[in-house]
Amino acid sequence: MVQWMQEQRDWARERLERFVAACERYDQDQKARRYDGFDEGLYNEMIRQEPTTKRIIAELDPNLADINVRNYLAGASTAAGNAHAALAILSDLDEVERHLGPTGPIVSADDLHQWIWGPAASFWDAGRCAVAVDQAAKSLTAHIQKKSGSSLVDRELAAEVFSAKETAGRTRLWLPGDRSTSTWRSRQDGLHLLSQGAYAGIRNVVVHSHEPQWSEQEALEYLAVLSTVARWTDETEVLNC
Repeated sequence: MVQWMQEQRDWARERLERFVAACERYDQDQKARRYDGFDEGLYNEMIRQEPTTKRIIAELDPNLADINVRNYLAGASTAAGNAHAALAILSDLDEVERHLGPTGPIVSADDLHQWIWGPAASFWDAGRCAVAVDQAAKSLTAHIQKKSGSSLVDRELAAEVFSAKETAGRTRLWLPGDRSTSTWRSRQDGLHLLSQGAYAGIRNVVVHSHEPQWSEQEALEYLAVLSTVARWTDETEVLNC
């Protein structure tokens, strides 16, 4: 069953209802004209809404998404009927949640850090989840290298540039804040250790095996870890010791 947050459901419901109304207005107008000509404005409104409506319906039930309002005789009425059915499915989602409880928050891949999801997206869409994670890790390395000016890679890069220890002649990427506090030290140590763990436990697994058979859920969780490192890296300031 589709797992949508309430905001997504409300938006989908509004779009479906708007489409149904447009189709029904056009269908009524056609019948009044006895199919002799058509109202161009009503027709164009249906055409404009159809692509998004089809995507919504396909998420709820792909079997209902085969609609074509350009069909002269029954396109509008059939499309309205399928959209009504999709609305019923959407209502069932609300009922299931009321009776069985919430499904919990959903991680949206589009909201991951741009360094991570950007290079991963096309491989993910092709079903290559492990490759998507690998490309995201490579992108993260490239951005850390660019910001720090270091030629080190992956775990060695993270161990060096995120270290909370000042070393003469070495560049550091440190999070902003009062460096004399335990809070700053905890955050910097977190970035230092998490980034190394991400390379050791995620990136290296892809490198040393032939496309591990991760599920989409596993791969998405790994992308989320890399995204966290990317966001923290984005916050850092360059310190030339």
